[in-house]
Amino acid sequence: SRVRIASVCLSTTKWSGDTCPPTTDGVPPLEPGKTSAPGRSSSRATRQFKVDRNRLRALGLITPDGERTPLAESVRRIKRQILANVAKPKPGAPPANLVMVTSALAGEGKTFCAINLAVSMALERDRTVLLVDADVARPSVSRVLGLHAEGGLMEVLLDRHVDLGNVLWH
Repeated sequence: SRVRIASVCLSTTKWSGDTCPPTTDGVPPLEPGKTSAPGRSSSRATRQFKVDRNRLRALGLITPDGERTPLAESVRRIKRQILANVAKPKPGAPPANLVMVTSALAGEGKTFCAINLAVSMALERDRTVLLVDADVARPSVSRVLGLHAEGGLMEVLLDRHVDLGNVLWH
């Protein structure tokens, strides 16, 4: 089993079609020959994928077109609390820009919650979301999103020569 990394739509202010726009996170592309970390190459060029909105709808997930549903409103309430912590971290606390969705048992809805939260956050103006499936035993984010991922988190962690851009989807 491989762990997959999936980037769920970045900067949705321009997300009007079925694909995610290029990143507008304010970080300039790396210069040729430069790396993101010592010994690690990173091209910043990620593979593109089309968001199948009908697939998301059929699986009961939030869709990028922003339909108001009870599920979308529930996730929105959770998202608001998370974004408030990101915007105004407590004094002396490190930046709160990482969310981990976890549970003790399989089948409790981690993937469902993580994807819905990622899509909801990506719908915010000027927000960049990276969804990482770190479930080593049973990775499922790529499958649910309809991606065929050939490499993933474990490859990046185990081999310093794996280009991070080769395992990201945009």
